[in-house]
Formats: sequence, C-alpha cells, structure tokens
Amino acid sequence: MSDIEEIKNRLDIVSIVGEYVPDLKRAGQSFKAPCPFHKEKTPSFIVTPSIQLFKCFGCGEGGDVIKFIQKIERVEFGEALQIAASKAGYELKNQSSGNKAFKEQSKRVLEMNNLACSFWEFILHKHNAGKPGRDYATKRKLAEPQLKLFRIGYAPKGNNLLKFLLSKGFNQNELLTNGLVVERNGQIIDKFRDRLMLPILNAKGDVLGFSGRIVTPNEYAPKYLNSPETAVYKKGEILMGLHQAIPAMREHKFVILEEGNIDLLSSHRVKVGNILATGGTALTLEQCKLIKRYVDIVYFCFDSDNAGLNALIKGIGLAEQAGLKHKALDIGQHQDPDALISADPQSWERIIAQPINSVELVMKRIEKEYDLGTPDGKSDLFARMIPVLQSLKDKVQLAHFAEELAVKVGVQVDDVHSAIKAGATRPPLRTKASESTTVSVNVAPHFNNKEIYLLSLLLQVPNLKDLDISQEVFSDPACKDILVQMQKTSDFATISANISDAGREALQQALALDVLSIEDPKAEAARVYRMLYTTSIRKEILNLRQALHENPDNEELLAKLQYYSKELRL
Repeated sequence: MSDIEEIKNRLDIVSIVGEYVPDLKRAGQSFKAPCPFHKEKTPSFIVTPSIQLFKCFGCGEGGDVIKFIQKIERVEFGEALQIAASKAGYELKNQSSGNKAFKEQSKRVLEMNNLACSFWEFILHKHNAGKPGRDYATKRKLAEPQLKLFRIGYAPKGNNLLKFLLSKGFNQNELLTNGLVVERNGQIIDKFRDRLMLPILNAKGDVLGFSGRIVTPNEYAPKYLNSPETAVYKKGEILMGLHQAIPAMREHKFVILEEGNIDLLSSHRVKVGNILATGGTALTLEQCKLIKRYVDIVYFCFDSDNAGLNALIKGIGLAEQAGLKHKALDIGQHQDPDALISADPQSWERIIAQPINSVELVMKRIEKEYDLGTPDGKSDLFARMIPVLQSLKDKVQLAHFAEELAVKVGVQVDDVHSAIKAGATRPPLRTKASESTTVSVNVAPHFNNKEIYLLSLLLQVPNLKDLDISQEVFSDPACKDILVQMQKTSDFATISANISDAGREALQQALALDVLSIEDPKAEAARVYRMLYTTSIRKEILNLRQALHENPDNEELLAKLQYYSKELRL
C-alpha cells in the first residue's frame, strides 16, 4: 500500500475538516457548513464520510482529505502530505538517513522547548518564585486568558531551568545548542532570567523558541532576549501569534501585522485575534508568503515613528511580491497599538474597521516631513515616493498615486511615470523640514502644524487680525472654528467659550508658540498662508481631475480645473 493510501486510511475526513471548520454539523448521512474557501450565506460545503470526500456546490472545490489540507493550508501537495502524515502518526517511506537524522534532532529540540515552556508556565502560575512575573503581567493588564492562550511563563533568577532539563535526560551540549543556557566564565547558566517568557509557536502549536521580556528594569540587560536560530526556528520564516491567530484569520479573511509582542497580547485582550507580530525583526518575503497561506489581505500597523514608516514602505514592497493585498491602520499620535489600546480600548476596533490605503498613509506621513512650499521639499517628497510607487503591480493604484504625486509637487504625470521606469534612487533621508535653507526667521517656520502656526501669528501679533484669510485653507475643523470666532471678536475668553474642546486645545497651542520675535510677522503670515492656500488648491485640482475622469464632458468642472491650475501658477 502506498504512503498516500495508508495515510488516507488512517484519517477520518470529518475529524480533519472539523479541526478547521468548527461550524461543521451533521445533515443526514453527511456533514454541512459554510464553505471555508469562499464567502456564502447558505451552507453549500458538504463532507461525506462514507466516501471520505468533501465538495462545495458553491465554488466547486472538492476532493479527499489530503486535497482539503492542501487547500486549507495553502501549500503544495508534498507539504500537505507531510501534514497529513503527522496527523495520522505515520512516517513516510523512502526518506534519506540525513532527513531522518534531522527529523530526530528537530523532535528532540521540540521536546526540550515544550518542557521549558511548561516549566516556566508552572513558575508563573503556581510557584512563589513567579510573583515578579505575575506582578508585571498585572501591570501590563495581561489577564489569565491571554497568559494561557499564549502559554506565557516566567523565568526566575538562578539556574532553575538547567537543573530541570538535566533531570529530564537532556545534556548540556543540547541545551547550549538550543540557546536555553549559555556559558559564562566557564560555567553553564540559564540564559533567560527574570523575564516574562513568550513562546514562539508554529501553526501546529509546536514551541520553536522564546522571546523573554525583562521584568525588573536593568540597564545592563536588553529589554527583549530571544532564542537563537536552531534546527526548528528560523527567524525570517515565522511570525509571533500565528498559532493563536489562525481561527480569527479564517473568520475575518484578513490579518493585522504589527511589530511588538505586547501589542499582540493587548489586541487579544480586547478580543481582536486576527493579528500577528514580527517580534522586533525586519519583515521578510518568507513571512509574507506565510501570511498568504491563510489570507489574501494584510493590514499593516507599524509604530508611528520613522522606523515604523520605513517598515511600512518595506512591507508594501514585500506584500506586492507575495501577491498580498495590503492596507494600513493609522493609530495617530500613539506610538504603537498597545499605547492606543491602553488609552482607549474601544478605539482599536474602530480603527480596524476603517483601514486606509497603505500608499496613501505613506504619502501622508512623508508629506508632513517636508515643506511643500519650497523646491527642496517637493523634490524630497518626489524622491521618497518613487520607490514606493515602483513596487505597485496594480495599474489602477499606480495611476492614481502617480497623478496625486504629480499634483503635490507640481510636475506632469508623465514625469512621475518616467522616474518610475528609470528606477529613480532616493536621496539621503532628511526627516526634518527645518533643515531647509530657503527661509530665515527667528521661529521654527516649518512647525509641523502650519495651521496652528498661522493662527498663532494672527492671534498674537497686533494688526494681523484684519488680513484677508479664507477659512477654506484650514483642513482642521478646530482651526477653522477659531478663525471664524476671531473674525467676530478679538477677546480670547469669548473665542474660547464658542469653540469645541478640540478648538480650545488648538487655541492653547497657538498662544503657546513664541512668534513675537519675528522681524516681519506680516510677511511671515503671508508666506504661511500662501503655503496653506497652495496645498488646498492642489487637493481641489486632484478632486477635479478625478471627477472629470468620470464626467469628461462636464464644462463646469473643466472651467474650475483651469481656474485653479492658473491660481497654482501665480
């Protein structure tokens, strides 16, 4: 009997399908459920135990138990056969001695890791030595369900794990090779001490390695300490939280990808489980391909700093290579998802429900770094965006963002496409617009929020309140409200009483800026207003071009476009 037949004889297709499709229910002599391979309201996915086959009468997928595993795991036939053999407890024939030796070594490592994981779990939950870990978990709002779901433990100080694993028959060389212990001054000691231990699991739940977070602050110890690569653990091929995320990924048909381990746990705490973490390492193409096995859409949610922006740019390119659709989550001023969830737990689901285009977020964040009222600022934005656009495979998306970039920097769309084809390189990164040498004043002229800056000038400098300032240049409703009130009165108390809480916060920011030392405040106000006016015109031109694309014969739209294009050139 062949390997395939032997494996199929040992497996029950109903049991295997039930592992992946929890809604599978008996219907006469068969079992029925909504199809896991396409969206449907009325169940048309049938599993027939008498012939050990499955069939969906909606999308047409069907076959035996190995075919089901191949489809649901999104793997090639050979890997599906390996998975099926593992589930059946069957060893495939005709394996080389080298493969057998590697499998034995891997099995030994997994046994060692699983024992270490169970040991640390016991310490955290049931031993007095686990109190620092329990206190830290409470401080980070990690409740019992999350701790147990992720098999989190605590590694106390001392050589507790070394003694435990030696008593279980493992030797020091094995422990050293697997990175659970290290050699210091001729002695073998535990590598992980005083750390909350998060096991790194594969899709099946095998413990591949560990990530330990220091509990008691120590300037001489790294915040995170991870396992080295071993026979079973390749950092660029696994993602944190995969085993726990699979059910939610299949339910929601997309996954959130972020950076930190604590962010992962915080998300599960507020019942958002379709989330994975890179674990502090750079995203790889292999990880994107791993995601593609389960879902077709990834939502990037990297930190809001410059490193997070670069990670998002890289992520877009890798997702495109892997054939993944991608969106992004904008967490605003929060550093990471954990900070957002800690501040407002309900906001996490609201942000997830409103993803934005990944490239749109990249452009939005890069645009804040430069002064688009200067040639240098336009050039820098152009150069930073070209590599991003080069990675896009969707022609519609490419056309849209090429046109948007052209409008923002004042060039023709053909110029953008020419740069993309030429493989334009990015100049040295300049993340502070204040590095520009085109303006010299005694206050930060490129203050990130130019609307607040203009209001500060109008509020604090005498004789500027009567300048002809249009409300339309303000995109922030809070700033627009302040200007409306300023045009009615110069009394700060009255202005403050007639605006929103957001407006009062903006008013405080404007009054706090030091603008009284500017040599020519009227010229400065005119310069900033022109920048805001130009930005608003660019947005209007982009909107008009999009509208004309849908209504090319609309003369009114065409006239407006010609008017605003002329304004932009003035």
